[in-house]
Amino acid sequence: MVSHGGIFYYNTSYKRFVQIKNLKVPVEDMDKRAFVTDDGVLWIFTQQTGELLQVSQDAFDCDTLSIHSTVSSTDFHAKPIEDVFYQNGVLCFIDSEHDLYVYDISRQSKIYIRNLSSLVQKNGTIAGIALFYEDIIIGFRTNGLVRLRTSQKYKEEVVDRNVRIYSIYRDPHQNVLWVASDGQGTIMYAKKYSIATNLMLNQLSSNLSRQVRSVMTDDSGGLWFGTKGDGLLHIPDYRENEEASAVTVYSPEGKQNVVSYIRWNKEFPVYKLVQSRYMDGFWIGSGDPGLFYYSFEDKALHSVENLPAQPTEIHGIYEENDSVLYVVTAGSGFHKLILEKQAGTIRFKSQKSYHFFHGQREITMFYPMLPEGDSILWLGSREKGLVRFDKRTEEYKVISLKEMLHKSVDDVLSLYRTKEGLLYVGTTSGLVCLNSNGKQMKATYIGREQGLLNDMIHGVLEDENGLLWLGTNRGLIKYNPINGSSHAYFYSAGVQIGEFSDDAYYMCPYTQELFFGGIDGLLYLDKEVQAAPEFYPDILLRKLTVGHTQVVQGDGDYYTDDGKALQLKGTEVSFALSFVVPDFLSGEDIEYSYQLEGYDKDWTSFSSINEASYTGVPAGDYIFKVRYKRDVFDTEYRHFSIPVYILSPWYRSVAAYFVYLIIFLLLLGYVIYLLRKNYLQERMMKTLMGTESCRKSETVYTNRRMLEDFTLIYNYCDQLRAENLSYEQCLEKVSLIRETVMSALLNPDALFLEELKQFFPDRFIVSARMSIQGVSQEVLRTLEEQGIDHSSISSMIPEHLTFPVYKNALYSILYCCYLRITEMKGTHGVIVEMSEQDGKMQLHFSSKDATAKALYEYLSDKASSVTEKDSDHVFVVHLLLGFVRSALERIHAVLRYDDDESGSRLTIIFEPAVLTVAGEQGKKTVLLLEDRDEMTWLISNFLADEYVVHQVKSVQLAFDEIRRSAPALLLVDMTMYANAESTFMEYVSRNRTLLSKTAFIPLLTWKVGSAIQRELILWSDSYIVLPYDILFLREVVHNAIYGKREAKQIYMEELGDLAGQIVCTTTEQADFIRKLLKVIEENLDKEELGSTLIADRMAMSSRQFYRKFKEISNTAPGDLIKSYRMEKAARLLLDEELSIQDVIMEVGISSRSYFYKEFTRRFGMTPKDYREQRKVC
Repeated sequence: MVSHGGIFYYNTSYKRFVQIKNLKVPVEDMDKRAFVTDDGVLWIFTQQTGELLQVSQDAFDCDTLSIHSTVSSTDFHAKPIEDVFYQNGVLCFIDSEHDLYVYDISRQSKIYIRNLSSLVQKNGTIAGIALFYEDIIIGFRTNGLVRLRTSQKYKEEVVDRNVRIYSIYRDPHQNVLWVASDGQGTIMYAKKYSIATNLMLNQLSSNLSRQVRSVMTDDSGGLWFGTKGDGLLHIPDYRENEEASAVTVYSPEGKQNVVSYIRWNKEFPVYKLVQSRYMDGFWIGSGDPGLFYYSFEDKALHSVENLPAQPTEIHGIYEENDSVLYVVTAGSGFHKLILEKQAGTIRFKSQKSYHFFHGQREITMFYPMLPEGDSILWLGSREKGLVRFDKRTEEYKVISLKEMLHKSVDDVLSLYRTKEGLLYVGTTSGLVCLNSNGKQMKATYIGREQGLLNDMIHGVLEDENGLLWLGTNRGLIKYNPINGSSHAYFYSAGVQIGEFSDDAYYMCPYTQELFFGGIDGLLYLDKEVQAAPEFYPDILLRKLTVGHTQVVQGDGDYYTDDGKALQLKGTEVSFALSFVVPDFLSGEDIEYSYQLEGYDKDWTSFSSINEASYTGVPAGDYIFKVRYKRDVFDTEYRHFSIPVYILSPWYRSVAAYFVYLIIFLLLLGYVIYLLRKNYLQERMMKTLMGTESCRKSETVYTNRRMLEDFTLIYNYCDQLRAENLSYEQCLEKVSLIRETVMSALLNPDALFLEELKQFFPDRFIVSARMSIQGVSQEVLRTLEEQGIDHSSISSMIPEHLTFPVYKNALYSILYCCYLRITEMKGTHGVIVEMSEQDGKMQLHFSSKDATAKALYEYLSDKASSVTEKDSDHVFVVHLLLGFVRSALERIHAVLRYDDDESGSRLTIIFEPAVLTVAGEQGKKTVLLLEDRDEMTWLISNFLADEYVVHQVKSVQLAFDEIRRSAPALLLVDMTMYANAESTFMEYVSRNRTLLSKTAFIPLLTWKVGSAIQRELILWSDSYIVLPYDILFLREVVHNAIYGKREAKQIYMEELGDLAGQIVCTTTEQADFIRKLLKVIEENLDKEELGSTLIADRMAMSSRQFYRKFKEISNTAPGDLIKSYRMEKAARLLLDEELSIQDVIMEVGISSRSYFYKEFTRRFGMTPKDYREQRKVC
């Protein structure tokens, strides 16, 4: 280090600078007079002298600071030295006379170059001097670069005048000259590197626009190439003279110099050029006509005389002898032409056309043709692969490459046989290698999957090194068959043609140069293709990106302390590494392959991509490795590696996992609790449904019916005791008692009791619109419980048909008819149907025998007397028959009998029953859970003046109705749930939220257990004990609806765990919480949803809202909103058409990670697992 205080060296042991005390020299302009050689010696040229001082140290890491430096002095030059420029072991200096010398330090030789006085006077101050190949480059401060040409005795030559220069430096590895400029950045000068020589059509003539389709050279150094329409071009000496003035364009119309070329009147396509072995010229495959020849003798293009219309568009020519040609065409197939020479011309004599078939289809389109030996011709088809033709036997074989490889490779563009005897087939979808081993032929495919950048192979040639060169639709590819590697040149390494043509590939037999024609010219490669300078720099890590953040190299958050490894944090990390090889000459030819050891199974394929991206890499220790190659010969790759440590966060530690285990066990217990709760609820519902469906069992059914009958009788008797009843009203009550008693007679257990044989009613009052099929099925169940076989009766009444009827009358009539049918012997069965006509119901009994007629006579009193051995049974039958005949008369039913060839039919026609409909406007609704129509009728009569009674027949329908309309009262007949009262109460308890605005009254019997009775009374607003309290039903209902009700706790079960923390004791509080839930639901998708927004929507201040909310809950409004969002999200996840991101947006959450965390905390699983679990369920 040079400073005003002297010269210092750096001691690496003490990590400090130490002054060299035994060296006393001026330090001014030291940058022009001093440098350090490759062996670490400091050279100093003293001012205004030719003296050289050499300063050296034995070591720079001594453990003492008192060491003395070695200083030696030498008379280096006779004249004072003014400027010194040192680079790479070579010293260039200028003395006081402006003489330039070059001194080689290793050889200790000094060479005089020339005097620079004129250059300095002309260009000013010199900024740098460097040796560049065989020349010397001088950089002037303000006047650019000048080259001293060694081959011209160091004559100056301006390289670039328009650059201001600070310094120049020659890279010894790649011979690149770097120029530090003022305002133009760093400028690089290097020798041009090219693998090919290009002949571009637009350099010859702007009128040449058609692609090159054929190439040939002659023994005099001439180059011939055909175009697709501009004719045949000839360059006499393409290696030495490419001037356009020497190029001739040929056509059947004549010839032109390319400089003055004007397009021909008729296009002349040239697809094939083949040197003739039997004449001084070559054959030309063209369009129409298809065959020409060129004679070197008269330097003219000739057509074959008398050539027929076919063949045309000839793409391949094989010269068998001086009179026989084999040609392939694109459209007319394969032909053998017989020619003859007459008077210096070639005439067509005859031809033979060959027809090839594959799959019953003729193959007519061919491009390439390749001979093998003396007898075999390989033809490349554009349709069905290859055709192998034997000239001697004229036999052929079609070889479908598609059938061999199961790939679309039957469209053949090029053929080439290597020195090893392998046949390479270029197709529109890749390269195919055919290896014939005896009679067996093996095919190998090489395409994009094997590393080829482009797979449309227009031409194939082999160089002296055994490498294949492929002309494709995107550049030139060099392929190494030994290791399978390839490299593409697409407008790189001197290749100026990007797309190559069919047929235009050719190897010069004289120089072994490789020619490829393309859409805008052609190029050729020397026998030994020029290679880039052998320099393999190290791979450099260029950029690190973690997630979407670009990291500064050496950042302590991402690098280890020594900077030799990457250190990333997270359970799954996404990162990208960019790398580069500082090869400034052939960097575009470099291909990379990388692997993250421990994560990737194998190396990636070599490509120009210099960035590796990884997503979701789990925690662990890895090694990132990169290698590169520059040529298909490379098998020893340069490597770079760096360790990558992905550290688990604290929540992946052992302690965290222990906490997780505890949480998991707690969640598991909670899930089990929920499953058990759900199981018990389902079992409870099944019990209630079973109780409801089995309520017609023998004992329960009988007891309930008897209880209801006695309840009716008890009520009527109480009404008869009233003193203000008129005579007509008394008769009505007596009729009701008689109807009820006779209905009880139909009980199978009561029919045989002598004490119940009473008088028949004179009118029926209990009426309702009923399902006729339901009544019919009830009668059939009665017969079944009596042990009577009713298989001969088929009730075919549709379920949906209803009609207003007198229920007891219809029940009795059907029972009598069904009982009579079952007692008839030899019947073929009866079909019971129903229809409605003119507002009347018609009940049809149809049979194919006389059963319907016998039933008609039985009901109309036309049958013979009943004969039974059992006198008691005879009395009962007569009693039932009398009751039914009386019922038919009282309800004005008509009997009608019809018969025809198909059978007989009895029709009973019923008038519609009179239904009493009370006005419902302004009345409160009483929801009655009851399955007996008689009780419904009785209770409706009691409450008709003040209430509307709505009947349901199951607890599930009851609570569905409460959710829908919120009736004033729920009245439940508990006899429906005999022996299942506790299950019923548990179900009501779970749905008690719905009863916040609905009173609850159970109808009990004296048989209900005391514990159940206490629980029912505790939960209900009042209760009724049947049959005694039926008289007070109206008063009890009125008190329950309008009287003072005790405060009830409201549980919002839709809020999950928060339901137990919300308590409403007034109707106003219940209204408040419902309005609150409505506002939350309407604004759930808003992220700003909170107390302020809710208070605004509810038209109150935030303080007032908070006070009202605290009256009903100890939790915070934010927790309520969070719970509501999670529950809503859980419901939305069941819709598989919504993505998880859609669900997150629906519930107003912007952070995906926050949603996952809160959802998992609440439900114990991620949203995805929750959806999958519910899908399975």
